[in-house]
Amino acid sequence: MAFKNKKLALILSLVLLIALSNAALADDHAWKRVDDSHSSIVYSGRWLESETPESFGGSERIANHSKFNAEFTFVGSGFRWIGSEGVNRGKADIYLNDDLVGKDINLYNPVEEYQQVIYTIDGLAEDEYTVRIVPTGTKSDEARMAYVTIDAFEYVPTFNETLADAQQAFRRARTQPRLGEILLDYYSAESIEALKAALDTYGSVEESVLLESEKLEATYRLLGALNAFNDTRTSSAFQDLSGNGNHAVAYDGPSWDEGKSGGAAQFNKNIGYLKVEPSETLGLPENIYTFEAWIYVPTGLKDWGGAFAFGTEEHGAERGVSRLLIRHDIEGQIYLHLGNGTSKVVGKAIDIGWKYNTWHHIAMTYDTSELVVYVDGVKKIAERCPNVDISNGVGTVLFGAQNIGTRYYGGMVDEARLWNIVRTQEEIAEYMNQELTGTEAGLIGYWKFDELYK
Repeated sequence: MAFKNKKLALILSLVLLIALSNAALADDHAWKRVDDSHSSIVYSGRWLESETPESFGGSERIANHSKFNAEFTFVGSGFRWIGSEGVNRGKADIYLNDDLVGKDINLYNPVEEYQQVIYTIDGLAEDEYTVRIVPTGTKSDEARMAYVTIDAFEYVPTFNETLADAQQAFRRARTQPRLGEILLDYYSAESIEALKAALDTYGSVEESVLLESEKLEATYRLLGALNAFNDTRTSSAFQDLSGNGNHAVAYDGPSWDEGKSGGAAQFNKNIGYLKVEPSETLGLPENIYTFEAWIYVPTGLKDWGGAFAFGTEEHGAERGVSRLLIRHDIEGQIYLHLGNGTSKVVGKAIDIGWKYNTWHHIAMTYDTSELVVYVDGVKKIAERCPNVDISNGVGTVLFGAQNIGTRYYGGMVDEARLWNIVRTQEEIAEYMNQELTGTEAGLIGYWKFDELYK
């Protein structure tokens, strides 16, 4: 095949070079995962939602009656059923386009195991398929009950879908602050320099170019590998502008969009979060704090999601000290939490009046006696909770999830600030629409999320 110009030839040569530079990455394809709440899964009958931190996305569906079923429709060439196994699990039949392909699949396991591959079919012709899981209501003699679980489905996407995902990965890779360091784990130094040069010069690879390539299989392997490291292996640091080095690290690919001021972190309701590594500057030795940020919640999402959480190195952000959850499907509602690292002191759902598709400034303060919430500079609630010890250990921070792996947030966060002092209502209202210098007294974390906004 003759290339139209040198630019196309260079890009395609680069693609082949990287694809062949590390055989360990040459998996035939990359699987994509959707969790149990995804719209492509349709449940018939009574499937209960079980919230379990060990499950993908923090929940799974369970049922035990043969009149119930769950259908997953995808376009691709293979699928996997992901679920949990245990002593209360029974058997299920599995159908592909109404053909029985697996009978009495047994989910019993003497040990509770989560996110297990229950069943796999691979090597199908690229087409649309519907998988149907039907509990049989039966179990093995060792099992106590006959529950069947659905945690997620994985599928092998079409080549065109993989291309679309990879183009986003290329664009994201162009702005990764630690791109070179990350790639060293997978590619030769020569390939990394060639990739960076091509990305800087030409931007993302055009789909039409890749589809014309004689090296389609090598290209496909590269794109799967590139998607994988961007989606699950990338750790890009987003700068803490307070000067304390509390940079937020991205896991599982939160994206970036236009925010309240510059860029904003855009979170996926199904996966992805930002984490600040443990730091002594986040330890809150005086048992007081202020957290504030702009949030934006879109319509059409369900359940709770953690916009912000922080805690201690010993217990993690998920078990104290404080967190703010957004109820995606009830406009105006949040879940307010304050704990001491081992137990919950305050935990309640409240309506603070936020609106969908609108930027709102939310601030939380604790002064050793009251937990106060402000919305757009206006005081909304004050919860009395004296003498809560929030200072033990060094601090960690999460954005976009309640815990690592559970209750993901589906909106945007911008201009997040954490203080080891109590800001007054007047200070909050005066500065919520202003950028900070980073040198303000008491400021221990300041995340603008502008780094990947282009």
